[in-house]
Amino acid sequence: MKPVFRIFIILLAAAFAAAAVSCRRRPDSPVPTDVPATEAPEDEAFISYTSERRAGFWPEGADAEDFDYACFAAVPVFDDSDTAGAAMNKAVEAYLADLGSRIENQYMPSATAEEPISEVAFEVSFANGFANCVFSEKHGLSDEPVTETHTVVLDRRGNEADLRDVFCDYHADAAAAKAIFEIISEHGEGLYDADEVRILGAIDTAHRIMATKEGCTVFFPAGTLAPAENGELAFELTFADMLGDKIGESGFGSFAAYRSALELLRFAANSVVLRGETIENGMLSPYAAGQFMTQLASKLGVQSTAGRREFSSAEFDRLYRACFGEAFPGADGESSVRIEGDSVSVSVLGPKTVCNVDVISVARSGNELAVTGDLMSGAFGDRNSEYSCHAEILLVENSESPFGFTLRDLKLFD
Repeated sequence: MKPVFRIFIILLAAAFAAAAVSCRRRPDSPVPTDVPATEAPEDEAFISYTSERRAGFWPEGADAEDFDYACFAAVPVFDDSDTAGAAMNKAVEAYLADLGSRIENQYMPSATAEEPISEVAFEVSFANGFANCVFSEKHGLSDEPVTETHTVVLDRRGNEADLRDVFCDYHADAAAAKAIFEIISEHGEGLYDADEVRILGAIDTAHRIMATKEGCTVFFPAGTLAPAENGELAFELTFADMLGDKIGESGFGSFAAYRSALELLRFAANSVVLRGETIENGMLSPYAAGQFMTQLASKLGVQSTAGRREFSSAEFDRLYRACFGEAFPGADGESSVRIEGDSVSVSVLGPKTVCNVDVISVARSGNELAVTGDLMSGAFGDRNSEYSCHAEILLVENSESPFGFTLRDLKLFD
């Protein structure tokens, strides 16, 4: 049999402002594609986009007048004036490629309708630094259309995010399975047929999730955890459901504080891990201190075409002291920091390593937090992440710090 060939052609493009659409429901059918998106709050939307409609016809050589299968899809096209937007558009194209593959290998062979057609609408929303591209698919394979939700979740740099990235937890998939099982046990008697192992195996941590202000929504196709007649299922998981005492009163106090502390720890770990250094009583080597400030400068934003951030010496010292409680130790020959009189210039080209702390426990005493965890290589959503070493950490709450904490100790052990 001649292989089916996928081709998408652009039909039209209609510009509109960046949108934030609340999509915390189980979709019954795609949203009409001719409804314009609504404008998102300025403090959440971090990139603009336009809408573009695509069409694909199968098999190879088919067109709108003669086809065995057709697909009409509305998709977002992000502003690609910077690398983040270009990366986001690449992720959307990857979604379309996956859709085409599913049509060729799954939907088209099983279609019984005279003219099977797939329709796709999209919604974009922003939450907690992520952009959700939620694609509502309706596949007219027979008299009863099949509806599914597929998603692409992107961070501010355009990187695709995973459930683990949303919750800043390497074990978020297992925690989600446990939380969903508890929901099912309480509310789904006689409706669901699932245990934690089955739920864990059914979770698509990348393309059936949506970041929300309170946590994340996880979607399951019809027939996955319940009889197919119950349709697609959606479970809303909160940060408290997933992280428990870590973000409670005896821990970081909130998810926002937890995430900020992890960013501080990531910058610090990236600065010391390559040379096997540690941080005690806020003391860093000149090399590690420079690496840390490089990452902080990148977080604050570039101010020159040379890829550097400029500070007054007073501002630089204030920021560094707020992060570690001690004075900057000075710049060595390998430092990315240049000190010239009353000004300081810092490169934003930081270390290539990516380390995060996998928090195991948090003990609060007043405004001090004693944290134990494991240092992991790779991002939270990186399935190739690996254990590096054990970590013992002392943080002190500090409203003057850009992270909300001062790091006093980061002790690493084999």
